[in-house]
Amino acid sequence: LGASAECWAGARARLGPDVRLHLVQMRGFAGLPGPGKAPRPYLPAMAADLADYLRAGMTGPVAVAGHSMGGLLGLLLARDHPDV
Repeated sequence: LGASAECWAGARARLGPDVRLHLVQMRGFAGLPGPGKAPRPYLPAMAADLADYLRAGMTGPVAVAGHSMGGLLGLLLARDHPDV
């Protein structure tokens, strides 16, 4: 929970310039202010926020990778929001 989106900087360098990479850091983690009153259950709400972000700015299929709890968030995203 303490790692910022910059923990993926090495992956950005290895993937190269042909890959569009979005480094997402959720509110309340790695020093970012939280969302105020956290919704319950928290992880499905985070997956919904991520799905909204993807729907707003992406076209076509996307690959989602996460580290630690971000991996679980990716699984919830796939389960609950298969359209993104």
